[in-house]
Amino acid sequence: WNETENLNEEKIDGFVKNIVTAIEEYANAGFSYISDKIENEKNEFTDPFVFVNILNEVIDKSKEKEKVNYSKSSPSSRKASSLSPEQLRIKILIEKGECSNIEFKSTLRYCLHQKNADKKIEHSSMKTIAAFLNTDGGTLLIGVDDKKNLLGLINDFSTLKKGDNKVDEFQKHFDNLIENYFGNSVFTFINVLFHEIKKNTICEIQVKPNTKKHMMLKNMSDNSKEEFYIRRSASTKSLSPTEMLEYIAGHWNTN
Repeated sequence: WNETENLNEEKIDGFVKNIVTAIEEYANAGFSYISDKIENEKNEFTDPFVFVNILNEVIDKSKEKEKVNYSKSSPSSRKASSLSPEQLRIKILIEKGECSNIEFKSTLRYCLHQKNADKKIEHSSMKTIAAFLNTDGGTLLIGVDDKKNLLGLINDFSTLKKGDNKVDEFQKHFDNLIENYFGNSVFTFINVLFHEIKKNTICEIQVKPNTKKHMMLKNMSDNSKEEFYIRRSASTKSLSPTEMLEYIAGHWNTN
């Protein structure tokens, strides 16, 4: 990762895309690659970190490719980048796109159409979190639209109390939403991080699955009506009472 400090933003984007492409190729057509490894490098597969080693090999090849491109670039394009490994990780998540365990939201509470705070927008993020809790967990990125554009949290910040630390105010509001929609017990499943990318603040919400019981969501925009959500493909699905009981019985083996 340290070698990426000499790359500009355009080169960083290319570096990230190369890694994502390589990982996808490894995931979708990796059996032949692994078979060859087993046949020719048997000793390597006795290492418990074999897949980490293979991933590092893929990253090294991507870096070698970037070095060639970098050596051909003009001196004026070699402006140093300040992206950290965490920022690169977020770029990779964004490049991967929405899927069963990744969701993007433009804002937490600001309605881009009505130009004000809206409880329905808050509910949209909360139901995604509920779905992650009831399925296999996932990551919610706030400040990124569904076309992978970085919007940041500036619109949400405008709806919060005036103060110097907007991130802190955002965190407090998010904590209040979790308490109101789920209750305080859910905090053990949630980790909130903030990242600065291209002068935009992005909120990353990591959600672990609840492996012991289902989680109901209290819809604060509908008189605290209880709702049940799961994650499927790249969308969040609300289940009917009958579907919910069948899902609970199968997912948590309650029979």
